[in-house]
Amino acid sequence: MKVSKNAQIFLTLMFITCLVSTGFPWTISGHNVFFQPPADGDWIISTDEVLQDATYIMNGSIEIEPGAKLTIQNCDLTFNSTLLKRHKIIVDGELEIFNSNISVVDANYTLTIDANSKHVTSINIEGSKISFTSFKLRYSNITIDQTEIYYSPEIDAISSVFISVTDSEFIDLEDGWDIINVTTGIFENNDFVNMNFAIDTEKSDNVTIKSNYINEIAEYAIRMKTVKLPIIQDNTIENAVLGMTITSTSPYIYQNTITNASIAMDLISVTKASIEDNIFNDIHDMAIQGVSSSSTLVFDNEFNDLNLGLFLTNTPFVIYSNTFDNITTGIFVFDSDVIEIYENSFNQVSDIAIKIEESQRTEVYENIITDALRGISIAEGRYDVVLRNSLTGVDEGIAIIGGRQIEVLGNTIEDTVSGIYIEQSKSSIITANTAINATFGISIWSSPEVKIASNGVFESTYGISIWFSELVTLSGNILNTSDIGVVGRNSLGLIIKDGDFKVLDYGVQIIQCINAGVIGNTFDQIVIDAIVVKNSVNFKVYDNNFMNDVNNIAQIEESLGDFDIIGDNGTISGNYYEDNLDDVVFITVATYEGKSYDIYDNGTRTIPYQPAPTIEFVTQGVVKPTDVDEVSVETQIFQPQGLEVQVYLEYLPSLVNEFITQDISYTNTSFGSIGSIFSYNGYIPVFDYDYTIIYRIRVNYTTFTESSFSVISVNYTYTVGQTANTPFIINTPRVYYEYINDENEVVIASSIVFFENVEYWIEVSITEREDVMVVEGKRQVNISYELYSPIDDSTNNYSALLYYNETSYKYIYEELGTHIAGTIIRYYITVMDTNGTIYRSIPIYEISYISQSTIAAGFDGTTLLMLGGLLVFIQTVVVFRRRNKKNEEK
Repeated sequence: MKVSKNAQIFLTLMFITCLVSTGFPWTISGHNVFFQPPADGDWIISTDEVLQDATYIMNGSIEIEPGAKLTIQNCDLTFNSTLLKRHKIIVDGELEIFNSNISVVDANYTLTIDANSKHVTSINIEGSKISFTSFKLRYSNITIDQTEIYYSPEIDAISSVFISVTDSEFIDLEDGWDIINVTTGIFENNDFVNMNFAIDTEKSDNVTIKSNYINEIAEYAIRMKTVKLPIIQDNTIENAVLGMTITSTSPYIYQNTITNASIAMDLISVTKASIEDNIFNDIHDMAIQGVSSSSTLVFDNEFNDLNLGLFLTNTPFVIYSNTFDNITTGIFVFDSDVIEIYENSFNQVSDIAIKIEESQRTEVYENIITDALRGISIAEGRYDVVLRNSLTGVDEGIAIIGGRQIEVLGNTIEDTVSGIYIEQSKSSIITANTAINATFGISIWSSPEVKIASNGVFESTYGISIWFSELVTLSGNILNTSDIGVVGRNSLGLIIKDGDFKVLDYGVQIIQCINAGVIGNTFDQIVIDAIVVKNSVNFKVYDNNFMNDVNNIAQIEESLGDFDIIGDNGTISGNYYEDNLDDVVFITVATYEGKSYDIYDNGTRTIPYQPAPTIEFVTQGVVKPTDVDEVSVETQIFQPQGLEVQVYLEYLPSLVNEFITQDISYTNTSFGSIGSIFSYNGYIPVFDYDYTIIYRIRVNYTTFTESSFSVISVNYTYTVGQTANTPFIINTPRVYYEYINDENEVVIASSIVFFENVEYWIEVSITEREDVMVVEGKRQVNISYELYSPIDDSTNNYSALLYYNETSYKYIYEELGTHIAGTIIRYYITVMDTNGTIYRSIPIYEISYISQSTIAAGFDGTTLLMLGGLLVFIQTVVVFRRRNKKNEEK
């Protein structure tokens, strides 16, 4: 028991003093001193009783019967616990304690306030001091205000309607409040000091924990599990092993301060939580741990002087506007999907600011990271976006390893060893980033299908480095004031185009590469060599601009390639050399396998090369659009300086013959702080369910020769999905026929191949979320079809209602007739609702008749299957003639 030895001595002496009294009332500090109202035994209270302005020694317990009330006011009430070794105040009615002291003589035998009745009881304690007392409260209305509770072994409140604990002190307890199945609980402006836990609530409705001071906690300060409407606000928690543990709850955690804890918050299966404006100081393990949680906001918090800010596992969170200062690791996300981390500030990070592993669809944008060992690291990610972050004084800026479909866009990295590092990642896009004062500005290692567009690297050693990669394209990058612009090593299909290389020792170095192309770049103020090619084969160098202050155009060793290219029309395209008037330009003497070769450019340009705009990528705002979604489309376009462009979104819905064009040039927005990448946005309107939409981006531009050209993206496609409010879903129709088998039974089968002189019928099912129009007893479901006849090369159009089979709930059309080979029927289905609105199937279905049917020759079903499986039998039913059955259904 947590009690000082001096307190035990004092209480024991008090008890001895009572024993030696003569039994007559005596006084202490103006109070009359009485033994308990009964001569001996327990005090049973059946009416209202009052203990007031006195000191009482209780030798037994107190029992307050239902309907009765005990009021203790201005009293010192001490239980003689050495006599019976157990004392209780049993509350089946009401207990009120005002401005009184409740304690025991011997701290080894405590008092229990026991309200375990199955009917609602009432306990009200105000302005009092209670020591060595357990609380076991059930079905109670509990109010405690301005009260001090010391050395309590336990405080349990179960199935209570209302608990209000305000402006009170709980000091040196075994455990704090254990609350289960409470309707309303309020804990405000209390002190909890030195105990295992302060507040533990489970399976409760409305719990508010506000403005409490909690200190010296051996286990956890606050625990919540399955609480419906929890609020944890403005609490101060110090020196706790675990600050808060929240399970299966949606809490609002606001303006709390947690200092000197192993873990500040442990979130398990939390949904729709809000963690806002809290302060985490000196947290030894981690500030927030989230496991199997979702849809939670963490924003405007401060994380100071700690090891790990957030650790999330299987937990989609949104983390924004937080500050992290003097930490080891800021955010660590593992095996989680749909994570957003944005507008956070990280300073003095000894290891890593943001770390993401084995997660999908993460967005990290507009964060500020300064003075860190590592900035942003993503490993084994899928669909990750790193956008417009600022990193200064970070050794390793942005690192992505083992990723798929990665976008690194518009980031700025300054004073770094490695600005952007991509390893073993596929389909990466690196656009409009800036690296300043780096050893390695952008590095690609063992990665296929990478696009590096409109980035800028300045005052660095190596601008862009490509190692052991394939199908890497560099487009429109700026490499200035550095040692080497681009280095490509041991790579396949490396394309370096439309770049600006200026104030460099070396422009481009290609070493041990296959099929490398240096196309459309401008080299200016190159101190040593514009292009170095070593141990490489099949390189191409053409359409580049070499200015007069380039010291040397190329150095080529043990390599084969060309400085010109023959076009499809037989013309030769080479490079531009400022103020050079010769048709043929000598480049250098190359060596290959011990022999020397003079390398010439046989197709020199007479005017500088003007790069064309390129469509870097196109993204669709809604991944799976439905019939209520407008679809946003964003594109990023490389626009060479001084080139005017017009940008169009073009889309082609089903049933439309020509692309619909939308001018989106006015949405022009510069992307990133460097380069010539611009973003454009357009919208595709809402279309009905099952429409297929094809869309693309077209860029028109005019060169300095006033010639007009267009660049068109590939076609993108989506099909409109259904919602719960889609009026009708017209399912894919099926075509049936019948034949008689060897047992002289009629067999019904469906077919995907159609023979001449066979009678078929069409059946379709419709999912109806609205009512179908009924006219003269007929449901308005229609077939419209076009019939091509090869007899006279004619085409005719027909329309008819479908018969509704009320047994199968399907619609049937039988009047197709029989046709010869070469006949083609194209058809679709329409439905009219009760408002007269017509809905139609979007695809056009087709029946094409081929040569004489094997059925007419008398083959059975087994023989048909052996003849190539042209007919698909989906049901075999022994029935009488179909027309007889139809008549019966009528």
